[in-house]
Amino acid sequence: MNKHVVILFSLFLCACGGSPMSPQQTAFSLGTEREISGFGEVSEQIIGLTQQVGGAPVFGEGGDQGSVMSSYTNSLANVESFDTSFNGERFTLELNRQDGSSSIVDTNTATYAVGANLTPAQNPLSNRNAVLAHTLSTTDPTWTIMGTFIEWEDDDFTNYLAGGYWIHANTETSGIEFGAFVDGPEYNQAVTVPASGTATYTGRSAGFYVATYGPGLPYPVGTTVAGEFQGVFTMFADFDTSMVLGQVRNVEFTYESVLFPGGQAQENRTLTPTGYMLDMPATSFDSAGQFSGDNITLSHPAINFVETGGSWAGRFSEVDDANGFPRAVAGVHRGFGISESGSTALFVGAHYGSTEQYE
Repeated sequence: MNKHVVILFSLFLCACGGSPMSPQQTAFSLGTEREISGFGEVSEQIIGLTQQVGGAPVFGEGGDQGSVMSSYTNSLANVESFDTSFNGERFTLELNRQDGSSSIVDTNTATYAVGANLTPAQNPLSNRNAVLAHTLSTTDPTWTIMGTFIEWEDDDFTNYLAGGYWIHANTETSGIEFGAFVDGPEYNQAVTVPASGTATYTGRSAGFYVATYGPGLPYPVGTTVAGEFQGVFTMFADFDTSMVLGQVRNVEFTYESVLFPGGQAQENRTLTPTGYMLDMPATSFDSAGQFSGDNITLSHPAINFVETGGSWAGRFSEVDDANGFPRAVAGVHRGFGISESGSTALFVGAHYGSTEQYE
């Protein structure tokens, strides 16, 4: 088998399992983890793209286009559109590039597709059934890994929201591509935003991270740590000024794969508080309820980052809350930091927040 990234799925929520609910999705078989080797090679390639410019968000406009996505690559053509589909029995993610090439993650043909079902009680943000899932697709010499969270409304699987990340690699050319996405019918069309008022959106941020360590930190110099993270996402919207700003706090590693200098490796599968924080600066949204901004700040109490950056993007839900504001927001983000002593950290993920719990 090709070399792949070691990642566990803990997107948006860390609770797993739960009593069976009706209806049950069958696109992902029940499972928790897979052993996959060769993390170090891919981690180095990803770290090499930490400061890459680009990654302009792609906003779909309904139909066969996904809602919001951003991607980064060292050699492949840029992704110009994407789409997801879900019917309870099958999930697909299709990435279409400017040169006509594409990658498809399909649970029907994947090397594996495993997940953990959540009951509405375990998904308090929207009070819906959901699944946390992890998929690997291989077509020599390429592979694509995807971590995603999918929730749906009552008995209607097709009224869903999917958010997550992917990593795509070519083992012959050392080509790498990664990104984050959110997609769902509630976020596919332009919205009419309120003319005044303020609203606070609270929810989750989740995705993957890669970090290398310089001196003065718990790991030896040159250690690479990668895995998945989650955090509390908050966004403040001012409809009088058409501005939003966001933040991610309480960032936790839900899975760590540690590669020490010399090639020794270890894994940590416990929930680990990190101290990392992400701040998304104020940016304007347009009349369709879409926004994108740069200059994300990544900070950590024990690391003096001398350079930080990144970008974020999102869009409002088409459905209003009881006060007449869009009831939710969903989007993607990338934040990085580089310290004077050589430590580097990169976070790539999706975010999702609401003003109220859904009925």
